[in-house]
Amino acid sequence: MRWNNNELFILRKFYTDKGDVYISKLINRTPNVIRIRAHMLKIKRVEKDIKLSSDEDQIILGSLLGDMYCGIHHTCKNAHIEEAHSKKQFSYLYWKLEKLSSLTFNLRKTKIGALHFDSRVHPILNSYYRLFYKDGKKTVNRDILDKLDALGIAVWYMDDGSYPKNSYSCTLHTNGFSHEENVLIKQWFEEKWDICPKITSFLKGIKRYYFLRFPAKESRKLIELIKPYIHQSMQYKTGNIFETKSETKRRNVLWEIDL
Repeated sequence: MRWNNNELFILRKFYTDKGDVYISKLINRTPNVIRIRAHMLKIKRVEKDIKLSSDEDQIILGSLLGDMYCGIHHTCKNAHIEEAHSKKQFSYLYWKLEKLSSLTFNLRKTKIGALHFDSRVHPILNSYYRLFYKDGKKTVNRDILDKLDALGIAVWYMDDGSYPKNSYSCTLHTNGFSHEENVLIKQWFEEKWDICPKITSFLKGIKRYYFLRFPAKESRKLIELIKPYIHQSMQYKTGNIFETKSETKRRNVLWEIDL
């Protein structure tokens, strides 16, 4: 669809300072289309100088190990972050947006009813892209892991962890990473946190996937480490933190056996 003179006037007047989301509310164009047109006309945004807090850094690091994606559009030189969650986890996603207050986000519902956020591109996010992505594929290495504190691990676990109540053990679904990367994560937990997970695998088609399972004793250590940072909506992933006394008694018996 051709741009009329009024739309081009609004683009030139507001893009540099206000950006694509603001303009999309004034004209019937998507933010992505607006960014492309601005790029074609060589109109550039003035990036605000921001500094992420330590908590924001940890939330991004933990999220990128989990459900978050970081990328650079072909029309941009700077990176953005994005993530989506199902209806059950809307409050968790809103919590992330609230905590990442230094950044600006677009928020929308997808066709399948999930909630999706996409940040405005910014130079401060480029370091995360370089840290996590090699040839466009998300990776994990010791440099990334060594940056994590308990908050970062908690976010990673809230994104990709599970706690089947009957098993009394935590699982971290690291199956997006290779076997070698899973070995690296396992060693990092052991060396830095004295938590010893086991590498488990499953076969899907002809490909084998690997993930970490924490025996009962090690699950107790992991939960004790991250529980101050667990969002209320994610309490179901921590099992024993909010269980009844009878459940605690049963758990302690199982942990004694596991010792």
